[in-house]
Amino acid sequence: MSEIDFKFEYEAVGKCPLCRSGNRAEHLSVPMPLGGTGKFMLCADCELVYLDPAPTGRSLREFYERVYTTEEYRKLEGFRIPDPADEMVITYIETEKKFNFIEDHTRPPGRYLDIGCAYGNMLLEGGARGWDAVGIEPFSTAVNFCREKLGLHVEQCGILDSGLPRASLDLITMYEVIEHVEKPVQVMRHVAKLAKPGATLVMTTPNPLSPLVRIINENWIGWKPPTHLCLFSYDSLRYLLKRTGWEPVRLKASGTYPGQLLAVAKRAGAS
Repeated sequence: MSEIDFKFEYEAVGKCPLCRSGNRAEHLSVPMPLGGTGKFMLCADCELVYLDPAPTGRSLREFYERVYTTEEYRKLEGFRIPDPADEMVITYIETEKKFNFIEDHTRPPGRYLDIGCAYGNMLLEGGARGWDAVGIEPFSTAVNFCREKLGLHVEQCGILDSGLPRASLDLITMYEVIEHVEKPVQVMRHVAKLAKPGATLVMTTPNPLSPLVRIINENWIGWKPPTHLCLFSYDSLRYLLKRTGWEPVRLKASGTYPGQLLAVAKRAGAS
């Protein structure tokens, strides 16, 4: 049991957050870092795996601000490098590889948004390659680091609260973000409104139906309750993209960690 002093408030989810079906079954129970067990449900109609009950939005926001980026909690979650700023420096070669992959699908110049930009590594690399880069990040510690240490343009807000204009973006990245989102359909529709027709979206997320998970079950790194709320397979992520204004171009296993899914999509039609 952790000594971190934080208690979540929980509420029932009920219907699937993706397709709103009530046709579901209990999929797996997973121990949580602060004690207790997270129960994941599997939607029989769209294959979304989602946490139910889930933390309330208010308690999640408080947790993210107070606890989530602390070294103590990151150790509990199994991060190899407890300090996220140190992690950014040590793993920067992965950032370069990510942008090499991105520029196989789109190239600067253009307006680039990194959603959940954390400590700014993708923004730094994008700016160096000629992108007009801006970030969205809810955590004040990360935002202050980006602004004060790196001079980056970062908005401190949630995805739905950004002041960015409609149809203004050529490239959007969402690395390990959508699994934290309570209302994925609403969020991805909003992101589509910010994108120009033909804009590129690159995102990663844990795939709970990957073959590896069948072997290691609750020991898989991608579960992470109670902060991971919605987990997508190939089919459910493709369904999310298509119903929110995106045309999937490529879905593949990314290899950053076992069971991670990477998707490339293009903005379909007008905003």
